[in-house]
Amino acid sequence: MTTFVQIHMLIDYPAANLNRDDSGRPKTLIYGGAQRLRVSSQSIKRALRTGPTFVERLAGALGTRAQSFGQLLEAALMGPPHNLARKDAVERSQRVIANDKLGKLKRPRMRMSRPPTPSSSPIWGRTRSTG
Repeated sequence: MTTFVQIHMLIDYPAANLNRDDSGRPKTLIYGGAQRLRVSSQSIKRALRTGPTFVERLAGALGTRAQSFGQLLEAALMGPPHNLARKDAVERSQRVIANDKLGKLKRPRMRMSRPPTPSSSPIWGRTRSTG
């Protein structure tokens, strides 16, 4: 059976008014004798996740969210103890991502030297015959 930890905390945050006023600015309120803005739950959760106490206490048990997993894997393969050449590291990281379905391989974007014009495009080049 897997062991897991749930952390429940009560923290006092200012009241939130999610609406904006007629000029598009966030609404404010007086809390603790000072004018304050809304604190989003997203910002609170991120502050907890990245805070030093949380990171220290859960060292070695935290995951890393990364859209650049392939680059992280390549760097790990090029460093000790593997010390692979860059070409080999790139090839292996691409195989890992493809075989284990860890996301999609990013394909290089095709770059056009210039935008299509009516004379160079097969679609635009067709003219309507008037006969």
